[in-house]
Amino acid sequence: MSQVFHAGQHGDIGGVEWRVVTGRKAPGDLRLDVRAVRFIPVKMDLGFLFADFYAQNERVLYPHRGDEAGDRYVNFIRGAMYLGWQDAAEQLAFERAEAAARRAA
Repeated sequence: MSQVFHAGQHGDIGGVEWRVVTGRKAPGDLRLDVRAVRFIPVKMDLGFLFADFYAQNERVLYPHRGDEAGDRYVNFIRGAMYLGWQDAAEQLAFERAEAAARRAA
């Protein structure tokens, strides 16, 4: 079971500091910030933190999707695994641009 994230949480994973702050997208939205002051090995734990955080935040931002909201993040991870992180990042950028265009219309 994943933890419930809230603004003010913070920690350190292998020399990478992280904190959770209030986001701007919608009520309950959170943002995850990280800081590392030098090159350090990235631990898989940090990836697990990202997965847990982003899946939970998707469920907050899109409650009408239920548990499927977190699946969106998982699908991007799957895309990164099989197609490369650049393709996944480009797909996310495309979806964000489409959403911005819909909001502007």
